[in-house]
Amino acid sequence: LVALHLAKVNDSNDARLKCGREMIEKLEKWSNNAMHVFGNKSLLLQAEYSASLGEHSKAQLLYQSSIKAAKDHGNIHELALAHELLGNHLCATNGRGLDSDECFRKACMYYEQWGAKVLSERLMHKYNLKRPGTSKEIQLGSSKHQRHES
Repeated sequence: LVALHLAKVNDSNDARLKCGREMIEKLEKWSNNAMHVFGNKSLLLQAEYSASLGEHSKAQLLYQSSIKAAKDHGNIHELALAHELLGNHLCATNGRGLDSDECFRKACMYYEQWGAKVLSERLMHKYNLKRPGTSKEIQLGSSKHQRHES
């Protein structure tokens, strides 16, 4: 992820793109044996790779697929990260708006459910988001996760 992020920031650095492509190939192989562990990671890397190449529509679909896979398999921390990266992508391609803010809000919610309150607060501060006032229960894969407000 870091190599692909840096490739986006530095106008598609070839060495970083190559590193990202190699990791995608590894994750695709690993996904064949453990889709529940590596499937959403592979999709998220593919999304970042596509975004690095300027393939924005493809990237958005891959981010959404990664979100679905993370949710289906109960990978709450990766669900948060995928929402955050989709929000970043939407900001970069369309400017900040309702869609990107919704992604950031969901990222905050999932980070908090995972116990990463600092990550949630960082996003809320960076994008001037308000903390939701209610407790929500969501269904992830086969297990329930509850978010508690303090």
